[in-house]
Amino acid sequence: MHRSVQPEILDSLAPDDPAAIANRRDLRTFNHLMGNFRWVRKELSGYSAQGAILELGAGDGSLGLYLLRKGVLSDENLYTGMDIIRRPRGWPPSWGWMQKDLRELAFPEDTRTVIANMILHQFESEELSNLGLRIERSGLKRLLLCEPARRRVHLRQVAASRFLLGVHPVTLHDARVSIEAGFRGEELAEALNLDRRVWSIRCTEHFLGANRLLCLRR
Repeated sequence: MHRSVQPEILDSLAPDDPAAIANRRDLRTFNHLMGNFRWVRKELSGYSAQGAILELGAGDGSLGLYLLRKGVLSDENLYTGMDIIRRPRGWPPSWGWMQKDLRELAFPEDTRTVIANMILHQFESEELSNLGLRIERSGLKRLLLCEPARRRVHLRQVAASRFLLGVHPVTLHDARVSIEAGFRGEELAEALNLDRRVWSIRCTEHFLGANRLLCLRR
């Protein structure tokens, strides 16, 4: 299955649209079943690094708030969410928020960790290559990247979720689009052109559809 990037319906909906609200609810369910938040929690707990953390595509803030509830982060951590939408309700006042397009992002100098959960698959190869160039030139020390795994079995799983979980039609469409735009193995690291002489890269996949990269600067 060749990688294909297509528009997602959610991107055309207002944040308060009932379909968008249902989609965000379904995404929280998918993230729970896939263990994405737990994976980020484990990796953040098992590795210590100075400097700020930046979450790309932070959306409604679910991941950051989860890490806060679980005690992995506190109000005192230098944590910033970035998305094209406004700062979500309940976001800690001491945490930063950048309302910005990832294509225009310049990494703040104090940022040492970047987290991206289910966002980078929305970008074409040239855009990912450009992002990788900015990563290489930054002071980043570690990347926690979790994206859809591009495998046909996960398309069948999504189709089944309509009956097993009652997910919204918008979610069904966007989930299929996301999988078709996802990655296999270390394709994302290759798309970002990460230099293996500079980065240690570990890739794992979850049986419910997550492709995960942990990248540490040597």
